[in-house]
Amino acid sequence: MADIPKKPRFLWNAIVALYFQVVTNAGGGVLFLYLAGVEADHGRDAPEMVLLGYGSIVIAVVLLVGVVLVTRGVGWARVPIAIVEAIGILSGLITLFSGVYTGVVGLVLSALVITTLFRREVSDWFATVGELRLAQR
Repeated sequence: MADIPKKPRFLWNAIVALYFQVVTNAGGGVLFLYLAGVEADHGRDAPEMVLLGYGSIVIAVVLLVGVVLVTRGVGWARVPIAIVEAIGILSGLITLFSGVYTGVVGLVLSALVITTLFRREVSDWFATVGELRLAQR
């Protein structure tokens, strides 16, 4: 039984960024749901806050499952992460072009994660881990 090779340094950067995004999305989702509840207590309807809250929580769950699988060397987990990050880039661009420059942070994080997950050394590591898992069966 061969040992699984060490993760590339670049992959660790993406993993840390993904965990940060999980925490911020989950926290933001809970905050939006709380604020929607406050609005409802005052007799105001806030369906957009509820939608944003649940959407953020779903994104956090997808990213959490993805980052756990990526950490374990499951290569296909990069695809749902890339889809969520592409949506993040689109959202960041919309925010940026509407004049809110704080969208740059999310834009940069999403671009960092996508480019890192599909770097040659990282892709090679996933291929090697996949081959080792097949050989162990």
